[in-house]
Amino acid sequence: MALLLGGALLMACGGGSTGLGPGPINNSTALADTFTLTKTADQKTPDPTIAGFDITSAWNQLVATGYQRNGVLRIYEYQDRGSVFLESKLDSKPEDTAQGQTVLLISHPQHGAVTGDQLRLSLLSSSVHGLPKSALETEHTVTVKDEDSYRITLSALASKPLVAFFYAQVVFKHLECKGRQTYEQGPARVETIWNPQGVSSVTPLLFNRQPASRALSITTTTLDACAPRESSFTAYKYFKYLKPGDSGLRGLLGQDIWDGTYSVVDSFSFPSGASPAAVEGQVGEIVNYSNATRSQLQSTTRMSFALQRNPDATTFLLLRSDTSENGIVRVSNTDLFGQTTALTANGGADYTLLRSTVNYNNVRKTEVIIDYTAGSTELKPSSSSGAGALSGAGGKNARWQFYPVDVALFRFGGTLEVDLTLGGGPSAASYGLFPSANASVDSQGRTLGAVVAADNAAPGSTTKLKYTFTDPRVKTYYVGVQGSWKSPTTASNTYSFQASVKE
Repeated sequence: MALLLGGALLMACGGGSTGLGPGPINNSTALADTFTLTKTADQKTPDPTIAGFDITSAWNQLVATGYQRNGVLRIYEYQDRGSVFLESKLDSKPEDTAQGQTVLLISHPQHGAVTGDQLRLSLLSSSVHGLPKSALETEHTVTVKDEDSYRITLSALASKPLVAFFYAQVVFKHLECKGRQTYEQGPARVETIWNPQGVSSVTPLLFNRQPASRALSITTTTLDACAPRESSFTAYKYFKYLKPGDSGLRGLLGQDIWDGTYSVVDSFSFPSGASPAAVEGQVGEIVNYSNATRSQLQSTTRMSFALQRNPDATTFLLLRSDTSENGIVRVSNTDLFGQTTALTANGGADYTLLRSTVNYNNVRKTEVIIDYTAGSTELKPSSSSGAGALSGAGGKNARWQFYPVDVALFRFGGTLEVDLTLGGGPSAASYGLFPSANASVDSQGRTLGAVVAADNAAPGSTTKLKYTFTDPRVKTYYVGVQGSWKSPTTASNTYSFQASVKE
């Protein structure tokens, strides 16, 4: 959905840095065609019925596991020529008619099209060569003869060979840019701290005063022969926090594009259960602001869904959003989700993003289509270790020793575990896991500045620090060690640790 699901909205040639530029044109791709066109080689063919399709379950899988997709991107420009007076002559060869086709040579002065453009004719003023109207009022691929004429091929046979003259509404669809896009959405995580006794403490973030889990999304676009060549944006998506064991809907709460639009979802719901009453319907409403201060309302977005089965019994989930400014729809986004064998075999989400289509209601009537394929490979866990000596703090903030743990590759968050072992010497120890190499203690000797800490670990003990991180701006965490506040400065000891990071 626009701003919220697909990565299609930051199009350098499409609509500005947030994508909120401009909305649906006459979409040349019908919903049924969209589903057919999007089927990919790695797609599964399960055998559910639409009535048995559980939308909530599919959505929750997407939110819980995230997905990474690479796509071929095409940006099209629609050129509406209005009502044009055209002349048509039969240009067919015997082999064309043998295949049930008719080739027309259309005279259209200064048409401006290039070979390969798509032509849509509508509102024909009269019959042309005895051909059925439906054969003409559809999309055709143009083969240019010269600046005043072009050829189109129809899947029907003409019955009247005479030259035809008629008026028609003419729209060309021109491929303006090609490129690639990578869309990455990490799993929705809740920052979780495990204390040294192994008990977890869940601290959900608050978004719009509601407990939330948070997923990072990164969209990177590279265009060929268009400016700017490279662009990207990063956003946090917030979802309703579910307690462990809760099978409810991980409803979308909003989105915060870094240095950009701040969106709040007023409502979000799907038909409940595995047998929805309808195969299409409304999902929710979004209010979009210029930034997180919410001082300037920018637009509103209405979301909807549709389910459709292909002839091979594959069920598709299509999510659509229409974004309006001052009551006028400016951009429409459809995201198509389907099942893929690759992700399912690896334990990922059954449903993943297959195609995004964005239509902008701007002067040029821009359309962006992205067909996605399999995503990035899964990160392997990383590890590091260290060892050293310490002395008791003697009631003072002794010198901390810091060891960096690089988490830069884990852009979508992960879990950091540190196992610390203290030697048999007389001094106890204090440990912490810090977002920077900076720590202190309070007047009671308790560690400050750590995301998780353990004070006064006894000699000969083993301590585990565990933390689930979600902020990609922190590239390095630090394992901090110092002698215990309660141990005298004359007491010493040795220590060692092993740190590991995984998604």
